[in-house]
Amino acid sequence: MKIRNRLSLLFTFITASILLAFASVIYLSAIENREKEFYASLKKEAVTKANLFLNAKVDSKTLQSIYKNNRATLNEVEVAIYNTSFNLLYHDAVNIDVVKETKPMLDKIIQQKELQFYQKDWQVVGLKYKFQEKNYVITAAAYDEYGYKKLQNLRQNIIIVFIISILFIYIAGRFFSKKAFEPRCRQCKH
Repeated sequence: MKIRNRLSLLFTFITASILLAFASVIYLSAIENREKEFYASLKKEAVTKANLFLNAKVDSKTLQSIYKNNRATLNEVEVAIYNTSFNLLYHDAVNIDVVKETKPMLDKIIQQKELQFYQKDWQVVGLKYKFQEKNYVITAAAYDEYGYKKLQNLRQNIIIVFIISILFIYIAGRFFSKKAFEPRCRQCKH
């Protein structure tokens, strides 16, 4: 292999490694941020529904109707509210029930005050919630379809830009290695 080719490949490999490390950090940060933001969104939704149910005293049928109507157009958050004796006070859709709360799960939420986990592909947040000196346990679950689509688009863009960049870097490396190894001008005094 000519030294010119070897230099071009080495230059391309080193630059590709740096680009790959940079792209990986960006993608992993995006994954982590999506997860954190969606848990925060779940928590807000859980507290909002608890306030509507406990404080504003919106009846269950109205809240369930809102849930079912929103579910037709977007991936609505499924919320359940329990008292500390494991009595179900409210649930958006018992027939769908993604979380399948258990007494040990609620006890763990009460003990830790907040719990975040996955149930299949759905993210779930469990909260200990205090209202008028009484404790309640709220769970909220949803699938972040929008966030996963954004990650998929980011991954595709990273791959496309990476491939185009590597081709450009290889061509530039060939060009500069050719220039570096061109014979010098005999008339020049360098």
